[in-house]
Amino acid sequence: MINLDNFQKQAVDSINQNLDVLVVAPTGAGKTLIAEKAIDKVINTNNKKTIYTAPIKALSNQKYHDFSKKYKNNVGLLTGDRSINKDANLLVVTTEILRNMIFSDIEIIKKVGLVILDEVHYLGDKERGSVWEEIIIHLPSNISLVYLSATIANSTNFQEWLVSLRGPTDLITSDVRPVPLKSSLLIENRYSKETYEMQIQDKMFAHLNKGSSKNAEIDHYKKPNLDEVVNHLYRHSLTPSIYFIFSRDKTEINSRIMARNRINRSNNDYINSYSQEIFSDFTDSEKGIMNYDELLWMWRKGISYHHAGMVPIVREFVEHLFSEGFIDVLFATETLSLGINMPAKSVVIGSTYKYDGLTTRPISINEYKQLTGRAGRRGIDKSGEAFILYDQSLKEEWYKNLFQNTANDIKSQFSLSFTSLLGLMKIYDREHAVETLKKSFWAYENKYETEFFVDEFNMKSNFLNNFNFLANDSVTPIGNQLISIYRDEYIPTLLYLSAEEHTEIDICNAICLLVQGVNLKKQSYELPIDISKFDNIFNRYIVDCNSYLENIGIQYRFIKNYDFVSPVYEYVNDNDIEKVANLFDITPGDFVKVAKEVYELSIKLYDLFDIEIFKEIGTKLNNNLVNKTIL
Repeated sequence: MINLDNFQKQAVDSINQNLDVLVVAPTGAGKTLIAEKAIDKVINTNNKKTIYTAPIKALSNQKYHDFSKKYKNNVGLLTGDRSINKDANLLVVTTEILRNMIFSDIEIIKKVGLVILDEVHYLGDKERGSVWEEIIIHLPSNISLVYLSATIANSTNFQEWLVSLRGPTDLITSDVRPVPLKSSLLIENRYSKETYEMQIQDKMFAHLNKGSSKNAEIDHYKKPNLDEVVNHLYRHSLTPSIYFIFSRDKTEINSRIMARNRINRSNNDYINSYSQEIFSDFTDSEKGIMNYDELLWMWRKGISYHHAGMVPIVREFVEHLFSEGFIDVLFATETLSLGINMPAKSVVIGSTYKYDGLTTRPISINEYKQLTGRAGRRGIDKSGEAFILYDQSLKEEWYKNLFQNTANDIKSQFSLSFTSLLGLMKIYDREHAVETLKKSFWAYENKYETEFFVDEFNMKSNFLNNFNFLANDSVTPIGNQLISIYRDEYIPTLLYLSAEEHTEIDICNAICLLVQGVNLKKQSYELPIDISKFDNIFNRYIVDCNSYLENIGIQYRFIKNYDFVSPVYEYVNDNDIEKVANLFDITPGDFVKVAKEVYELSIKLYDLFDIEIFKEIGTKLNNNLVNKTIL
């Protein structure tokens, strides 16, 4: 029998009293066990469904895999591109899927007794935070909620909002990291070539980074090079280790350098057999574009890299090898810190600076906390080791602030999209829909000054009425189609498809419509065929929508996005990713990300409009490269 920690006991007691609970505890503290106790209660006491949400598909896949071990065939998975056992009593879904259920699949929601919102601090995410808030606001009050997070500094304030909105909610917190984190500076002596671990309390720490090049003691020290850092990890038994670098290219370069310096692991039977099992049905061309042969060479030496530009099945395989202990040093970009649970003995932050899209700046305390959350394996390590490399350009105070490892406040990112407004009108009358705007965490933080949202509601509902997504405050068939897709940018697409002009649609025109919502990065290519006839018609809907928005004072504008038409068109026709990557200078992983989105949308549009060309595109994209997973 598992002995529960005090915070776990408190949370389980609250759950048994039918209270909602907000659990804030460090990574690896055992929050999933609390979730399982809540699931067990629902399974054993009533015939209701439980929904477990995760912020990203990779984490949803892992949770589905983990829960399947305990709950066997009573677990399902819904992530947009995967649908497994959707009638199960325990469903693992992404938050967007749950939000869409609330607004479009009311019958399923009636069967739900418990929702677990994992990583609820994502409510403060600028791009996706509003989804969490909408779920909390609009879930029926009879559904129990368990909120899990590793980091909410203003947890009491957040709890007070939850209580004001949904009733009694217990706040359970723990500051105890199951595996204590030891943060150190790695520094090299120029003369002895020895690499040291320096603690913040060390006397020498205070002499560093004072900005004086005349200080002889400072001149003795420098940032250690890659070889020294990795040798230090092996020498002091600090592997497995995740070495974070804020560059895809550098993760690969450093992996090659280190692999050349290492001998093969003593036993690679598992790597050889399992890699053959997973990758044997890929073509030589596909393996080549995945860089499979070189990666296999690295894996056999206990080295690998991990970044978002890799093909998803390869990235997933690397995660598996690392979790199973077959990778000693993993060079990774920060996307790994947002992904699945991959604990390590140590974490190295290879650079103190990162480019955030606007400027190059030192990493923040919150970023440091996120990156080092993987350090320390429960039941194996006495402490997790986090290292940051010495940088003479940064002052002592910066390091001290970084190592204090405090959490950040969660800030509301609530917004009212066209699709959200339609969802409100689906389940409320107009008066109550407007009233829900006052229930947001944003309203709570801003003392219920919601006039801005009310004005926006009125203007956007006028737009939706004008273009027939609403009629007399009722959601129309095309309005339901927009709720199903749940992307504002598809409004002109739906207007086009709902008219008669689409009857002669071909593959290229269909792809033009599908890529409207794909915004991986701005990158334009020459279109494969003349689309002027289609473009003239489609552009009319964009111009009409934008003119109306301008007249009623809404800043939002629709745009034509043909950026990825050519790569997708080429792949749908030839199914040759190597050709696509070479022709369009796009990494395989980035292209597959686009292809997966286009695949999901093609299936949705076929279901909504029964236009055969969307089914054809979806069928051609439903292949190993785009959709295969090891879970």
